[in-house]
Amino acid sequence: MNRPATSAGQLLAGATALTLSCSTLLAQDPPKGPFRIDEWLGTPDSIRFSGQERIRYEGLDGQYRAGGTRNTEDQVFSRLLLRGDYTRGDWGVTVEGIDARAWGTKFNSFANTTTVNTFDVLQANVHWQLGEGHSVTLGRYTMDIGSRRLSARNRYRNTINSFNGVRWDYEGEGDYEAGAFWNTPTNRRPGNRTLLVDNEHDFDNQSIDFQFYGAHATQKIDERATAQVYLLGLNDHRVGRTSRDLGTAGFRYLVPAAPGKIFGEAEVAYQFGGRGTTDVSAYFAHGSIGKQWDCAMKPKLRFALDVASGNDTGDPDWNRFDTLFGARRFEYGPTGIYGAIGRRNIVSPEVRVSFKPVQDLTVMVAARTLRLNSVADGWREAGDTTGTGGDVGDQVECRVRWDVAPKSVRLEGGAVYFSGDTFRETSTLGRRTDTNYFYFQAIWTF
Repeated sequence: MNRPATSAGQLLAGATALTLSCSTLLAQDPPKGPFRIDEWLGTPDSIRFSGQERIRYEGLDGQYRAGGTRNTEDQVFSRLLLRGDYTRGDWGVTVEGIDARAWGTKFNSFANTTTVNTFDVLQANVHWQLGEGHSVTLGRYTMDIGSRRLSARNRYRNTINSFNGVRWDYEGEGDYEAGAFWNTPTNRRPGNRTLLVDNEHDFDNQSIDFQFYGAHATQKIDERATAQVYLLGLNDHRVGRTSRDLGTAGFRYLVPAAPGKIFGEAEVAYQFGGRGTTDVSAYFAHGSIGKQWDCAMKPKLRFALDVASGNDTGDPDWNRFDTLFGARRFEYGPTGIYGAIGRRNIVSPEVRVSFKPVQDLTVMVAARTLRLNSVADGWREAGDTTGTGGDVGDQVECRVRWDVAPKSVRLEGGAVYFSGDTFRETSTLGRRTDTNYFYFQAIWTF
């Protein structure tokens, strides 16, 4: 089989070249402190304005998705966030807007509501500090829970999850935290693909037929380790969709990285309930261990394994894990027009190395293998069930991140090479070539 010219070695060489270029630029004097719009405007302490503008180019060659999506893709994405906060005593108001667009999209390009959400309200809420660590938020808000694998405010993705409802948070003594919420997730619009390609606008909405709720608690165990438990529920009975009544119970144990220390994480989640007329029994597990050395360049090495169940023809239950509103870029590589690995029907080990060649510059290299937990359920991110065998392929990722002006201006570039294995090579959908992906983005926080 013919392979594309790009290889893992070339990606490593490119990352090295970008690192050297950034090192040269860093020799120059950086800007003096971050620019903040509310300081420039001279607003009173009770009023704060902030925002972020991001521009990103993405290129992909060797499309892996089934269907008529373009084999070679080039798109530019923009995302503008503008936020205002007003506080008075123990209460406050937050309003945040988003304008996320895709440029250069063709009629057969990859496009959906993860890439486009033009001029809409991301947050609009009132919040109160009730004393003794309690706080309540009412309205539309974004929400990170724990590891962000099941609920996240998206960072790399061009659009961001938001929710409409009420949320309670508690910070207690002894580093104990807890929270509970009930909401209706925001439906990003328009849902029509043709309108998305043209960056057309339609106001987001919500439906009482789509509800997300749950509770979680986190306790610090010792100087470094924390443990978290959670129970989440999802009821989705929107017209035209297969109904979902899901419960997800999970546990997480975390020892964060620190210079000269071993670090690691373990998280397991079991999913139950119903999907349509079928009972649900699914699971997800993550385990990782690594070490950060206390020396120049702060090198860090990590080994990880992710497992998520998929549908099995021999089981009458629905076994495919649903990641709900979780993020995956931090674990499985870039999403955007790429996103080849998701948290469903996988057995995926990874080795990752990161280091800082100079101050404010971070380089990361990761190699991950993708196998199917259930061959019958196929490669879900590709929409492909036609291949044979469980070996889908290997992914090598390189990323270089430079904080030109810390907390203000960041430049970032990265590349991914996905080499197909037996499943992809035997696919009957015509997507047998390997995949090359590259991105470069600039972020200004103000």
